Amino acid sequence: MDSRAQVWVGGDRGLSRLSGQQARLWTLTDGLPGLPVEAIAEADNGAVWLGSPKGLTRLDDSGSQTFTKADGLAHDHARSLFRDTDGTLWIGGGGLTRHRAGRLVALREADGLPVETVKSVVADNLGNLWWGTPRGVFRCAKAELDDFCEGRRKRIEPTRFDLTDGMPSNECSGYQSGIFHGSMFHF
Repeated sequence: MDSRAQVWVGGDRGLSRLSGQQARLWTLTDGLPGLPVEAIAEADNGAVWLGSPKGLTRLDDSGSQTFTKADGLAHDHARSLFRDTDGTLWIGGGGLTRHRAGRLVALREADGLPVETVKSVVADNLGNLWWGTPRGVFRCAKAELDDFCEGRRKRIEPTRFDLTDGMPSNECSGYQSGIFHGSMFHF
């Protein structure tokens, strides 16, 4: 549910918005670049961000704009989206990408990202970003990520959590953004 009490649902056939008693469906013919819609995050001014195998799309009343690897995404497949309290959008997929103030910055293995497949992204209230992968859950201070994205550091050094830390599996396969509640994460 977004800030205007609208429910957004993405899937194999497109994107639906449920508002009161009305529903609206967007499909490929309405400007969606690809299906399925795998992730949704609220943007400013009533717009929404969408993640799909064809990239990151910003949809608003005037139309849509899609961003791909050619525009700065780590990979064309945008599997998960997380919009931070400061308006920063984190995009998980074949790497991790930060979108802030109209600028995309990609993080890949060469930059210290331990695994290129990022399936879920969430922030905690302690200044960290967490992401789920096929090889565990990783945590990195947002300040460290920002320093990398602004060119003040050459690599990130995230902390890994896996079987050795008591997880039931190394695989964190959920595609939804995790939920931070109190001191518990749900991926």
